[in-house]
This record gives sequence, structure tokens and C-alpha cells, in this order.
Amino acid sequence: MQGYYAGAFIMMLMALTLGGVRSFPLNSARLNLRKVSRPTSTTTLSRLFLSSSVTDPEMEEYANPNNRDDQILSLISADGGLKVTLVTLRNLMNDLSLDQNLSPLATRALGSSFSCASMLASGMDGGQVFQMTMSTDGPLRGSCTIASSDGGLKGYVGNPTLGDSLTLPEAVGSGTLQIVKNHPSWPRPYNGISEVVSGLPAEDVAIYLARSEQRSCAIHSDVRMNGYLCTGAGGYLVEKLPGCDSGPAAVVEANLEKLGKEMGKEWFVDELCGGRDLVSVAKSCIGEGIDLKVLDSVSPRLKCDCSQERFVRSLTLLPKADIDEIVERGEPVEAKCEFCAKVYRLGPDEMVKEMEEYKKRREEGAKESQ
Repeated sequence: MQGYYAGAFIMMLMALTLGGVRSFPLNSARLNLRKVSRPTSTTTLSRLFLSSSVTDPEMEEYANPNNRDDQILSLISADGGLKVTLVTLRNLMNDLSLDQNLSPLATRALGSSFSCASMLASGMDGGQVFQMTMSTDGPLRGSCTIASSDGGLKGYVGNPTLGDSLTLPEAVGSGTLQIVKNHPSWPRPYNGISEVVSGLPAEDVAIYLARSEQRSCAIHSDVRMNGYLCTGAGGYLVEKLPGCDSGPAAVVEANLEKLGKEMGKEWFVDELCGGRDLVSVAKSCIGEGIDLKVLDSVSPRLKCDCSQERFVRSLTLLPKADIDEIVERGEPVEAKCEFCAKVYRLGPDEMVKEMEEYKKRREEGAKESQ
């Protein structure tokens, strides 16, 4: 077995996903997705959002002037009927783009998926993990995003250097969207699956939520690129909670439709690029007459759990014949983490030594647990 083949096999083992899953039932619930057009006349931001400035002292501590820092912000309406989650990820996406050498199109794809995953993971129990996988046939070759309850994010696309000649839906193609949720205390992960219809992560997540989890919500994500520089990335999720009166929900729906028609479909990322913080944008989403209270504010960050030990553990899963062949050839074996692009490399002798020490530690740990 050639060294590069061993590395590819090991990488599949290292990029562990949440297997052994249980499916949510699918039903015939439908979600109407409205197409909005750009405005034919210019509407000033001051006229639309004058009432959305941050004046509540309780919210001032969560303000993020000019969106300087990345942030995941969760709020709830005063009557407990609506939950609003927003995220801005500009800095994180620029870091990820450099780490993985992403093309602008790949950055857009991952930025949209990161925004959706981080919002859906917000409010989960500590230690819980949310995984979103798009298995599609487009030239982007799918994507995987994993978010944790503490704001940790990691992910990758199958073709990180794909050029910008295609639109995002064309690059994504058709296939399936799989959502997996797991917690160390659960006997098995939970899994839901839905068809990729639009190729835009937020729209396909909205379809999944309606069909597989019967959740009534409005979700949007967007990424703006200037060459290889991400100038704005984020999204919002407005969810109708059980027991919510139809009145406030109708107000929010009408307000979001108005924003789309008067400001254009990119109004949210326009606001981020214009320096408006998430507290103000949240009030813009909800509209007038609905009070909001902050539930939580988290700083998202890139978080990868790859390690030398996981690399060695993956090596122990290789057949003995393959290990013997690597040693005989005298070839080093290496693996590159798909999430953070870190490369692990071991020579044949060092590999054998590390594997023996790992097996010894496992045996000692098993004896102590008895």
C-alpha cells in the first residue's frame, strides 16, 4: 500500500462523524419559500431602521459596535412565543479561508453552512454536538459542518479550490441534507434527513426543519466576498415556539417580507457590512411592538479536536498486512485533518513505537476500569 493511500484511508477514519444514527420520521409538511426581488427605488436605512437603535440599557452590554467581533446572539420575545438567533462570522470565515486555502465560492458555501449550524446549535445542552452534512453531486462535492453548544465550529467542503464560474446552487447540485445531533449521555445519536432542493444551505435547512422536525421558522444566511476577503457573513433564525399567538408571528412574517421587498434579498448582509450590530438587526427582524430579552451571547470560534493520539488510534485500525508493508517500504505515513488542515506525519519506526504505546495505554486503562 502506497504512503499516500494510507494517508487517505487514515483521514477517513480521523474525520469521524456521528454514526449509528436513528432517523426522525418524515412527513408531507410543506414550507412556502418566497422569492424577493431587489427594490426598484432606493430606501434609506435611516427610514427603515430608525426605531431599531439600541436604547435598552439591558441590551447595551451585548452590543458589538461595527460587528468588530464574531458573535452568536439569542433572544426571546417578552411573551415567550418567539425566539430569535443571529450570528456574524466575518473574522472566523477569513481565518478558515486561510487555513484551508478556500476559493471565494467555497468560503461562501461554508460560511452559509456555518451560519445555519451555529444558530441551530445555540441553546443546546452543554456537550451536545450538531452536525450538518450536504451529500450532493455538484462540483463542490458536498460539505460537512459541526457546531458545539459552546460556539465551537469546524467544517470542510469536498472541493475547496472550486472556481467562481458557477453560482452556489450550481456548485452544490442535488442530493441529501443530513442533520445529526448527539450528546455523550445519549444512548445513540438522533438523525434527520431531507432532500437538497435549492442548493442554498439556509433554504434547504428550512425545508428540513419543516418536514423532519415540524418547526415553524424563518432562516436566512449569506456571505459577501470581495475577492478572497470575506466582508460579511452571518444569518438569522426566527422561530415560533409552542404556544405562540398567531398575531406576533404574523407581524414578524410581514416585517421580514417588507424588508426583503424594500431593501432587497441581501438586506441582512448589507446591514452587517454597514456596521449594524446584531442587537439592532434583531429588532429590525422582529419589527415594532415586540419586546426582546437576551438569552445568551456566545463568541464563535474554530474548534477542531484532531490530535496526534487520534492519528495513532486510526493507524491501529489498519490491517496488520498494511502496517507491515509500510514498515518494509520504509515510507512515512501522514494524514491531513479535513477540518483544520493540520498535517500529522510519522516515519515507519516512530509509527510502530507510537502504536505500541497507544495499545499499552488502552490496556492499562481497561484494567483500571474493571
